[in-house]
Amino acid sequence: MPAVVIATEAFAKLLTVMLRSQQAPDSLAVVLRGNPEYLDQSAIDTLADQVLEDIMRQLGGAQRVHELIGAETK
Repeated sequence: MPAVVIATEAFAKLLTVMLRSQQAPDSLAVVLRGNPEYLDQSAIDTLADQVLEDIMRQLGGAQRVHELIGAETK
């Protein structure tokens, strides 16, 4: 099953090393820009929307994501 790995910028290098040690493609990585710990709720919501778009793009688009999770599309 397709997957992505999410990490903050602080752990981006560790994420890369981990993926390479498992012989997984770097394309699985989704790196959160900034440090969510210091963001207000509005910025976190915006960041979450951006990350969701990145994940959906990496998994093949909204239709493909719905197929993978067994959800109906509207």
